[in-house]
Amino acid sequence: SAVLSNIKVPGHVKALSNRWLDHVQWDTPSSGYGIGAQYGYREPQDRPVAGACSAIGLVCRMYLGAKKEDPGLQMGVKAIAKKGPSKNDLYYNYYAAMLMYQADGPDGSMWKIWNAKMRDHLVKSQVKDGKDKGSWHFRGPHGPSHGGRVYSTAMAAMTLEVYYRYMPIYQKGNVEKDDFPLE
Repeated sequence: SAVLSNIKVPGHVKALSNRWLDHVQWDTPSSGYGIGAQYGYREPQDRPVAGACSAIGLVCRMYLGAKKEDPGLQMGVKAIAKKGPSKNDLYYNYYAAMLMYQADGPDGSMWKIWNAKMRDHLVKSQVKDGKDKGSWHFRGPHGPSHGGRVYSTAMAAMTLEVYYRYMPIYQKGNVEKDDFPLE
């Protein structure tokens, strides 16, 4: 986004970001080619949080220029697609939704299946009446103990809006400079 907006980004920033992701990745393709398919939090061994961290790591790799055909990226996307949306981990769902949308595109079959499950679950679990009508509150990681109903509602709403908020990374074509005049 910064580069597309003609903001000067120091060359070492991308290299350092990739180096950190290299440090926390695991499950690299057997061919030895490509990025890791899964990611830890601070170390590759941080596997209990690997679902959300893997989605985040793969999204970061895409934003840093990983090719759509990269074997590790494809392995990771397929693993997240197979796992599907979580019933109660909105942190995972948000980043996994972003990953699936970016990797498979708005018309991709994996994205459509994943999104239908996620959307239906979120719509069904939204509070329908009473003082909390319109909100969400899930019991589980990344929610009630830290952010409660406000966090759950914000994350659920952002997850439902992934395809409205981000232009697909691998979309063909460019944004014309005059499409968004700043004057």
